[in-house]
Amino acid sequence: MVETYLETKDISQCRAQVEKNVEIFIRESSRYFETALELDLFGKMFSAIAISLVKEKKGTDDFVTDFSKIVFKEESGKISKKMVNAAISWLYLSHVIGYCSKSIDCNHLDLVDNCRFYFLDLGVAAYFLRRTGETRDTIRGILCENFVYLDILKRIKTTDTIAGDAPWFAVYRATGGELDFYVRSLLVYKNYGLEVKAGRNTGKTVSRLLVDGKLDYVYYLKGDTYGGIAEGKLITVPIYLVNRIHFNLGDQQC
Repeated sequence: MVETYLETKDISQCRAQVEKNVEIFIRESSRYFETALELDLFGKMFSAIAISLVKEKKGTDDFVTDFSKIVFKEESGKISKKMVNAAISWLYLSHVIGYCSKSIDCNHLDLVDNCRFYFLDLGVAAYFLRRTGETRDTIRGILCENFVYLDILKRIKTTDTIAGDAPWFAVYRATGGELDFYVRSLLVYKNYGLEVKAGRNTGKTVSRLLVDGKLDYVYYLKGDTYGGIAEGKLITVPIYLVNRIHFNLGDQQC
């Protein structure tokens, strides 16, 4: 992909390369599926995941049914839960997508596993999000969120600093709102909220969670900011510096 851009300086050529890579991957994956219908379903899952990122801000508790409706536009007897599970599982095992679990009210013991999916490659994410027909601003916001997801996932896999086996987002029942990411620190055992904004906007839900004592600290990760700290617990950071934020705030030894 990098070579294509350096040679052509043409983003459309890069998109064509992404499409070619995905087609090769789908073709090489055919040996893992028994029927043409299963392989066809597998190929459609890329777009289905992109659509789910646009539509399902609060995640899904039944991804099999929801993805079936996205792919076939209605409940279909042609596919089974086993087929959808197989397609999703192969994308996960092939390191194409990752899971995100849902926390209820920022409680690290009240979780619903595998409620949201993200792409593990931002180029692939951008390609399929563009295919949804959404605006640039919408796509940009989702890509920023996906970028932060990848940083949290890397920390979980390579450090002993964050609770859980996968990143978490949260819903707050008191307001019906949603928090982009919720982190439980294993360094100081405090709760952190991460709100991702491509521009300068702030989030009402994350502010309420902080006021209600569900969160100890909040990181605003924004695309249009130089950063700052408000009242010691609201920290604004440029999104490209997400890998430099810390989850040891409140440690008296630091």
